[in-house]
Amino acid sequence: MYHCNLLINVISKNDSIKKEIRAITPLERFEHTFFMDEEPQEKSLEKADLIVWEPECSAEELREELINLYARCKENVDIILCLTVDMANAFEYTEFSYISDIWIKPFSEKSICFLFGKYQKLQKEKKDNWLTQSYLDALIDGIPDLVWFKDKIGAHMKVNNAFCETVNKTKEQIAGRGHYYIWDIDPEEYSKGEFICMESEEEVMTAKRTCVFEEKVLIKDEMRLLCTYKSPLFDLDGSVMGTVGLAHDITDDRRNQEQIIKNANTDFLTQLYNRRYFYAWLGEHHHEPLTIVYMDLDYFKEINDKFGHDVGDEVLVKVAELLRKAFPQQLIARMGGDEFVIAFTREYAMGEIGEKCDAFLEALKKTYQDTPMSFLSASVGISKSDGTDKDPESLIIESDAAMYEMKKKRRCQRH
Repeated sequence: MYHCNLLINVISKNDSIKKEIRAITPLERFEHTFFMDEEPQEKSLEKADLIVWEPECSAEELREELINLYARCKENVDIILCLTVDMANAFEYTEFSYISDIWIKPFSEKSICFLFGKYQKLQKEKKDNWLTQSYLDALIDGIPDLVWFKDKIGAHMKVNNAFCETVNKTKEQIAGRGHYYIWDIDPEEYSKGEFICMESEEEVMTAKRTCVFEEKVLIKDEMRLLCTYKSPLFDLDGSVMGTVGLAHDITDDRRNQEQIIKNANTDFLTQLYNRRYFYAWLGEHHHEPLTIVYMDLDYFKEINDKFGHDVGDEVLVKVAELLRKAFPQQLIARMGGDEFVIAFTREYAMGEIGEKCDAFLEALKKTYQDTPMSFLSASVGISKSDGTDKDPESLIIESDAAMYEMKKKRRCQRH
């Protein structure tokens, strides 16, 4: 993708060097532009990416000559010195970091091609590495989810912008640091909490494959749920040298999912379970000992007719509240209208269940006894099964029938 025009300044009185370097074919994505000089020239030095210099001075003078030459070059220039063996041995070149190589004279055509070919390959590797790095940075920084690379002991070697924004730290601050510092978590707090981030890294490195986790992390004083994908990173010898991870915040998605499930299973008005959920639940538990209490409000239609449906709704909400208090351990559902059902999931004596129902009816009576709705009451019907003698539909029919028998008696008593 990239294209590099390498500007090469050859400074030598040896025409064969110039000829051989000029004849070398550029590598893929490269082209060469040459400045051929016998002595250092200001204009050439200012432009060159690479200077191949065969100095005309003694070993004692070379240091000063090199310093003077470099001062006139552009930043990040590479310099290749062409020296005799004696001159190379006498020169302390290690203090000059910009010296890319030293070519030992005398040269042959093959040696020049070989030496310059080494330099070409090095430059191409640098550019290819830069391109790969650019690809990686553009990719991970464009991802809205958190991305990180860790070494084997858990130090973060590279992260993306989303990661930095989440932990409110720069890439420089994060580089080489561990979990506690980056997430501002005290080790003692981590050990007491629900965090599993560090343990999952060990699991991935042991399994040597991509693993998916749900992990809780404290982000800006709020515990968030992350879905993390973690993969091992392998060294040249095949051993695991670290991990790479991607985390997507699913906190809101999970809350929305739970709310959708709740809405599907809950009566909107009373916030009790609804008919659909009750039948599904009953289908799963009907093989267990069960007692079903079917309940219907008496004279509820009169409340709607006299006081309006808004008042009727308020009554239903209040009845739901009283049911929760009277049957705190039981499953309670609104079957529709003014009908409710209470499910007991273990062995209860009929007398105990009757006492709970009576307590509810008494609480209902006290709630409305000094109001225009003092006539409000409820009828109940009870059906019991040991888990083998009745199917779900029979339980409902039996309790519903018993409830209507009580309702008939109440109506007769009123009239």
